[in-house]
Amino acid sequence: MEKEYRSNLCTFMGRRNNVEILHKYIEEALKINAIDRYYMIDMTRNIDDHNLIQSEKDRLNEKFPGRVFVHNDDKQKQLLESGEEIVGGSWAPFYSFLDSFEDNDVIIKCDDDTIYIDVETLEAACELRW
Repeated sequence: MEKEYRSNLCTFMGRRNNVEILHKYIEEALKINAIDRYYMIDMTRNIDDHNLIQSEKDRLNEKFPGRVFVHNDDKQKQLLESGEEIVGGSWAPFYSFLDSFEDNDVIIKCDDDTIYIDVETLEAACELRW
């Protein structure tokens, strides 16, 4: 039976060390179809981390075509290249991004410092939320 919803994991991205841990779980969740789509929200504070997110998108998209996306990357790149100091950060890019989802979308939000995801029960959690 085909499910009635689409599961979307959205992560505020920024720090290299965190991404390396988190993406082990994300990759497994995509592999076993515990999530349908993965969105990295670029909230980086330096160009090296921004570039890492771009390379991770390319790497994951090669394994899971059409299921991995980056949001806010153009605006973040412009901000980083301007040389302005990034202090704090506005969550507005993420919350305005939520308007692009449809009524049959389940949205899971996590931060890049999440160090464990039980991927085996993630689909059941989405089903429960749906």
